[in-house]
Amino acid sequence: MKSFVYFVTALCVFALASCGGGGGGGSSDDSDMDGTSITTTSTTTTTLSSGTGSNAGTSRMEVVELGTGTSFTLPSDVISFVVSAFGEVSSFVGFAALTNPNGEDLFITGNYPLAAYDLALVAESYGNVLVPMVTDHAAMAGEWNFQYYQGTNDVKLTMRTGSTPTSSVLKIKPYLTGTQYSVSDVEGALAILKNIYEKAGLQVELDTVSVLSDSKFQAVSSDFNNIITSEMVSMGSADRINLFFIEDFSGEDAGTLGIAAGIPGSLGIASNRNGVLNSLEAHVLGGALDTQLLGETVAHEMGHFIGLFHPTEKNGVTFDPLADTAECSISMASSALAGPQPSDCIGFGGENLMFWQGDPSIDQTSLTSDQVHIINYSPVAK
Repeated sequence: MKSFVYFVTALCVFALASCGGGGGGGSSDDSDMDGTSITTTSTTTTTLSSGTGSNAGTSRMEVVELGTGTSFTLPSDVISFVVSAFGEVSSFVGFAALTNPNGEDLFITGNYPLAAYDLALVAESYGNVLVPMVTDHAAMAGEWNFQYYQGTNDVKLTMRTGSTPTSSVLKIKPYLTGTQYSVSDVEGALAILKNIYEKAGLQVELDTVSVLSDSKFQAVSSDFNNIITSEMVSMGSADRINLFFIEDFSGEDAGTLGIAAGIPGSLGIASNRNGVLNSLEAHVLGGALDTQLLGETVAHEMGHFIGLFHPTEKNGVTFDPLADTAECSISMASSALAGPQPSDCIGFGGENLMFWQGDPSIDQTSLTSDQVHIINYSPVAK
């Protein structure tokens, strides 16, 4: 079992220099939680085809409005779910407890309690909990109860139901902004992403690239609460993984390779947390767009959006909660200040798609069985 460490993440920014967590945890004092119980108020359902292959059939993604409730009931054929908390931009929101039908609070029980890793996100205006996010958690049928922080003013549940998945389909909707790069540039990177995930036994279906012609989307902030970024990301399809290829990030964020709206994002819910931003300009090396690096960056950030963390963080003492992802400790780093580099960690996770740092000279496209399991069971997979 992996050592328990404090894992603070709300967003992940991927760069050649770093891919670190943002946001923060919050106090778990019960005085910060709302304990009012309420029943479900409304339901919106979308039925999605799982595509072709060994998992052919139909899975159903259902979004349930819980309002300010503190419980929900899952059916017998539930596969996975994510419960999302929303609040004002100035408020920190999220969850402090999630109890399954057996009376076990996933924050404090099991081999990988969520609280030990701070996997239950508490962040400005949005927080969520995904089940499964670790392989020993299951989306059990029956009544679940939860507690949330006072900044939360709305809770939504996204659940996936159907037969047990064996090879899920990831449906992707790509967008392109600006005029400097072409649809073919994006398609080249998407082909690399598709190959990475299909090599791991997952299926990928790509929608056509939509061009967003409004110049205000050409370069945007990496802050998903920014009014322009929020407007753009909210345009994404609720039932797709939305990938936004922008010319670059604005201001001091320029040069950042990519960022996911959350770990995971607001899967199944059209919102400003329902997408991934990828800079094209930041992937220009030697005067030309490095399509391979762009494809790997997008695949990495999409992994975060679905629910994957870095196997090893820059500090070399923080690791993800999956049992089969290799750890690369700080003692293996050639420079403690720089942290474990991919070249320091060959055979210890440096080749993993989700390693904290990118290196164009190393093939970083591998995924472990546990990582594939989390993706395969994702509420947004089909």
